[in-house]
Amino acid sequence: ILVRSTGFGPRGAVKRLEAIVQKDFFNGLTAPATLTLVGPPSTASPATAFNFNPGSSNVTVYSGDDVVSTDIIPPIGTTNPTNLDTVEASVSGEPPHPFNGTVVGSPSNVGSEMPDWLGSPSNLDAAVRSLATVAQSSGRFFPSGVNPTSFGSNLTGLGITFCDGNCTFTGNGGGIMVVTGKLTLHGNFSFNGLIIVTGQAGVERSGGGNGTIQGNIVIAPYVGSRIQDGINPSTSATFLSPQYDLSGGGNSTVVYNSQSVAGGLVAVSNFVLGVVEK
Repeated sequence: ILVRSTGFGPRGAVKRLEAIVQKDFFNGLTAPATLTLVGPPSTASPATAFNFNPGSSNVTVYSGDDVVSTDIIPPIGTTNPTNLDTVEASVSGEPPHPFNGTVVGSPSNVGSEMPDWLGSPSNLDAAVRSLATVAQSSGRFFPSGVNPTSFGSNLTGLGITFCDGNCTFTGNGGGIMVVTGKLTLHGNFSFNGLIIVTGQAGVERSGGGNGTIQGNIVIAPYVGSRIQDGINPSTSATFLSPQYDLSGGGNSTVVYNSQSVAGGLVAVSNFVLGVVEK
């Protein structure tokens, strides 16, 4: 919305300000799949190769059926047909990753459905840096080497947690979690909201336990994702190959919940795009 403010001073002085306020930073858009894997099968510099291990527990579930509505999105989405072949083979139980769980819906190539903020590393980096600013202003920015002791509200799905480097998540959390390094899921955990991982090492499960994520997970690695490094990806930069490894054991449930994602976006609501004095 456009907000106009007029102030009157002494001797007939008048000052007018205009500000454009956006409802939320993502403009109401979320990820096209419950688990969205952004990137090619491989890259040369740095050398990366797509890795997808959905976990071997028979109580592992991936679902694109919205918990709170009749909406349906793909349970697992890739941006590359070769990566999709790998995902389909893995969830079918083909070697080298035996899978005994359940996939509700069909994994899909969602490359043509990317929202603008996931359209390129430079676009995503702009979003990540804006989220970092929001996290810093609310005391929820954790530099490399500092692991959060809390991760937002699991009950309301509110809050923002920004890890500028590797991060280990255990326990309960909610809202928006951004990890610019490796995200390790450890032991028992439950998260309601949106998780964005941009580090080259992606997501890994460590140890047993029960894990539940309701919302969206986006894994979209690129060079220069860590704020501390001070690197801005060029407009010609490409994503690295995503990494997702739940071989650490334990039960896992990853399901779409639009309400949890919407609640997380409250953390960056009423985002001021610009102010001008006239």
